[in-house]
Amino acid sequence: MDRSAMERIDRKALAAETSALKSEADAYNRSGGGTVVYISTAGIIIIVLLLIILL
Repeated sequence: MDRSAMERIDRKALAAETSALKSEADAYNRSGGGTVVYISTAGIIIIVLLLIILL
């Protein structure tokens, strides 16, 4: 996304939306009892393959 082509009002709205999403994610992490860990699909496949090989 090229922010330099956006008007000042649009950039301000984008910053507010980003801030709101970040605070929502922080609230979600706190309510879950800790930090949320995101694992990619490739990471899950590697973990499963390692478990198959080791067991």
